[in-house]
Amino acid sequence: MEKRAVKTRKNRDLFENIAEYMRLFSHPIAVGVVYALSERPGLKRNVGQITEFIDVPRVSVSKVLSKMRMMGVVESDRHGTEKYYYLCENDDTAKKIVNIIAEGS
Repeated sequence: MEKRAVKTRKNRDLFENIAEYMRLFSHPIAVGVVYALSERPGLKRNVGQITEFIDVPRVSVSKVLSKMRMMGVVESDRHGTEKYYYLCENDDTAKKIVNIIAEGS
């Protein structure tokens, strides 16, 4: 009985994790950010460049990038006063979702 409870808990955690990614990527701006950063491997863009690419308000892009960063979908490097964002390669779930979105273009 104990093994079943552990497996059920692991499944619940997995399902919650997947649902969190689905909530994030149900937002059109998050999908746009993925497109903006997946034009070519290793591409880095700042908020202004992403905003221009997907044509939405800067504040909206910043909010979505913050959430994406917390979830490990994107990372950032600071160069002077600018932060440059890029797709994270460490999270397998995020990487699979990003690849599915990027292939759909």
